[in-house]
Amino acid sequence: MSALSMTSEKKKIAFAVQRYGKEVSGGAEFQCRELAKHLSDLYDVEILTSCALNIYPWDNYYEEGVENLEGICVRRFKVKKKQDMAVLSSLYHDMIMDKLEYPNQYFEECGPYCPELVDYIKEHYKEYQAVIFYTYGMYTSALGLQSGLDNGIFIPTLHEDVSIRSLSYKKIFEATKAFVFNTYEEQDILHRVYDNLNKKEMVTCMGMDDIDYGKLDLEVTKPYGDYIIYAGRMTESKKCEQLFEYFIRYKKDNPSGLKLLLLGTLDNIKIPEHSDIIYLGYVSQEEKLAFIRGAKFLVNNSASESLSIVLLESMLLGRPVLVNANCDVMRGQCRRSNAGLYYDNYLEFEAMTNYLLSHPKEYETMAQNGVEFVRKNYIWSEVVRNFSNLIETFRD
Repeated sequence: MSALSMTSEKKKIAFAVQRYGKEVSGGAEFQCRELAKHLSDLYDVEILTSCALNIYPWDNYYEEGVENLEGICVRRFKVKKKQDMAVLSSLYHDMIMDKLEYPNQYFEECGPYCPELVDYIKEHYKEYQAVIFYTYGMYTSALGLQSGLDNGIFIPTLHEDVSIRSLSYKKIFEATKAFVFNTYEEQDILHRVYDNLNKKEMVTCMGMDDIDYGKLDLEVTKPYGDYIIYAGRMTESKKCEQLFEYFIRYKKDNPSGLKLLLLGTLDNIKIPEHSDIIYLGYVSQEEKLAFIRGAKFLVNNSASESLSIVLLESMLLGRPVLVNANCDVMRGQCRRSNAGLYYDNYLEFEAMTNYLLSHPKEYETMAQNGVEFVRKNYIWSEVVRNFSNLIETFRD
């Protein structure tokens, strides 16, 4: 009998995350919501977060205080200053050169700057079986993990290994008691830089619920004909502008009715005016799944992803993926699943797109491979079991 089944009263755990809410569309924030909801069957879950909805700059969209959201207690703390991108860029350079005035200077500017949230963790961490932090680069995780707690689990969602070589990150990693990674590629990023941290570790903290295709409303997709799809936050860091350029050039070189549908929020980026690029904005989860299912394939041009949730959703929906070859994580998932292709430049983008559109037998094999890959590796029951086992190693 497990420790969890021997008691009728749930133990408390907390998630410390930069933003949290139904309106928040970020990948790490969505992952946090999903993991919190699935762990709430076993634990009394609390969320420690900012009042922010937007990152650039951080705002105070939500009311400060405590609310119940989807049956989970959410404690919000005010952001005390806005982000200055020019200052932040300068501090990032100083950080990777180890020239900051003090190690946490970059994180205080990066935000969301919520010193009262960190103070709360310092005062209350002993009440929780574990405190789980998302994501690297944020004030909430950087300062929270260094607040003296002995039960901090870090889900860093690492993208690259340049900044993490700095003294600023070394102090965070040394203070962390356990790491949870989205993929083996992400784990390798940390191990390439730090091979002697000797911390508890596990891989995979995001699960998927199986999808009943018959319940998807595909009628919403019919007005758009044949299309490929991008779903997620649209920003320069995701290389969306390059994706737009590639697609426009592809349509010029390969005339057809193919369209590019865009789902998600815009972050300081302009969508080109083109008859075959259609921006639908933020849609519900149900609509997003229907649009992905109705697509020829999903494309993600980002070079920095610790886990692309929408990539897994596309695979589970039986739609192959096309990704940037410079993203180790997505390239690795394509290789392990045999459910996607990748490209390093426009000519490869063109070739891979044409291959997916003109090889129906291979397309169907890739589609089935994706469904099997997700069902085998990203089922919530296994994720919850493994994560709860990790949580139970604290406070014993």
